[in-house]
Parts: sequence; C-alpha cells; structure tokens
Amino acid sequence: MINQISNNPLTTIINENKKTEKKDSNFMDLIKNYIDDVNEKQIDSDKTIERFLKGEEKDITKVVLAMEKADVSLQLFLQIRNKLVQAYQDIMRMQV
Repeated sequence: MINQISNNPLTTIINENKKTEKKDSNFMDLIKNYIDDVNEKQIDSDKTIERFLKGEEKDITKVVLAMEKADVSLQLFLQIRNKLVQAYQDIMRMQV
C-alpha cells in the first residue's frame, strides 16, 4: 500500500514542481502566481460560457462548475487580501 502512494503520479508532479521552483521565491511571487491562477479561472469561465452560448457546449453543469470555480477562487483571494490589509493596519497601529 505504501508503494502505491509513493508511485502516485500526483506525488511525482508535486516533487518535480518543488525541484523546479526557485529556492528564493518570495511572498510577492506567491501572490502574483495566485492572481494569475484566479485570472486563468475567470478566463476559462468566460470561454465556457461563450462556448455554451454558441451551442458548442451542451452540458450546462460544466458551465456552472466553471463559473463556481472562478467565483470561489475570487472570493478566496478577496478574503486573503482583506486579511493581509488587516494585518498591515494592525502592524502600523503598533507602538514601538
């Protein structure tokens, strides 16, 4: 059973990504990558809606799923942003 987990393709992909990442990646890069991911999901949602309206996509569940993925991703990003702003404001209010 342990061999099955260690030979999992997902584990292999994650390990390869860790090797290719910069060792000095910073917080700004992390935020930029997440913004790019949110943008990609929004674009994918728009394309799926467009295909549905043209009649190329028949399955409405794929359209709704793409829209919900984009919405959840955006809402999560907004909550993260709000927490970062709140933390910044708390730090600025601290007396030294």
